[in-house]
Amino acid sequence: MQHTATRRFFGAFLLSTAALALPVAAVLFYLAPAPPAQTRRTEARVENLYRPDRGDSLSLFWVGLGEQDEARSFGLLHADPARAALTLTMLPPDSLAESEGGLRPLQEIYARDGAEAAADALSVTAGVHIHRTALTRPETLGRIADAAGPVDLVLPVELDLPGLHIDAGRQRINGLRLQAIVSAKDLPGGEGQRLALAGEVLLTLAGRYLEGFGSEQGERLFTALINALDQSSLSMADYEYRRPAWEAQTELSPTLYVPAWVDTPSGRLLSPHALEEISAAHYPR
Repeated sequence: MQHTATRRFFGAFLLSTAALALPVAAVLFYLAPAPPAQTRRTEARVENLYRPDRGDSLSLFWVGLGEQDEARSFGLLHADPARAALTLTMLPPDSLAESEGGLRPLQEIYARDGAEAAADALSVTAGVHIHRTALTRPETLGRIADAAGPVDLVLPVELDLPGLHIDAGRQRINGLRLQAIVSAKDLPGGEGQRLALAGEVLLTLAGRYLEGFGSEQGERLFTALINALDQSSLSMADYEYRRPAWEAQTELSPTLYVPAWVDTPSGRLLSPHALEEISAAHYPR
């Protein structure tokens, strides 16, 4: 009898223990960490949530050359993934900048000392960081534009250019038309109109390229662009460093700026207000 009672006691005890253990086991299974493969997938998703900061921005000083390799246009392009902003400032070739203790036209500084010296002069004058430089001849710019596709542009007036006529209104600007606009010398609206029209097309093209840099074909596209430029200080290191920011960036908000200037015997003098706006829109020193 005693053995029977003991067996019943242990049987009841085991059943009770099992009944209590099942819920505990279920809770532990639910709270248990995911297997390694799942953990790796989760980490990959976290890595893709990269948040760009100011250090991921890129400022490029562009020199648009003429038929005799003289500087015909200057542009300062600033891509800022952190602010989802893309800004292009277009400058006439004789914009005055600080150099050697005085003011000299950028065109003159470039002709004597090169693109880096002109970029440094603008950097000091406008108070902005400039990371890289790039030079393009008209035909090179046309090929780069054609590779990215035509840009729709509303022309306020018809343009009679050497060997080319473009009607007023909405027009599709391809590489050949962009070459003609950038190289034009006597547009109805003067130098400001030339810079504004060319800048609008260039800004759209820059946005397309930057969007492509964040795609699966980004490395190939960046390499092709570097190889297409006539001269540039850009390198693949610039791409690799900013690759996470370009992959994580949202759609960039484009802004074109053609600053006000005052004509002087020495060249075009940018107003203090214009310099302040350039500094604020780009990468202040």
